[in-house]
Amino acid sequence: MSSHSRYLMGIGDKLFILCLEAFKFGQHEHNYTLNVDETILEKAEGFDKNKSSLTREELYRMYIHYGYKLYYKA
Repeated sequence: MSSHSRYLMGIGDKLFILCLEAFKFGQHEHNYTLNVDETILEKAEGFDKNKSSLTREELYRMYIHYGYKLYYKA
């Protein structure tokens, strides 16, 4: 997977877009955990499930919120 891939995740009624760097992957294909502090996730912007893509600005804000560098700004 490329570093600029995104993952859509939901908790309750709130949806989040997360960068793959926010996950810790295990030895098996489907073994992964979200490596984000709960307080950071609670403060994250929600995502409209009917929206098909993110703007560059929205993508940038998502990476900054989780403390990662955007792949094309690294």
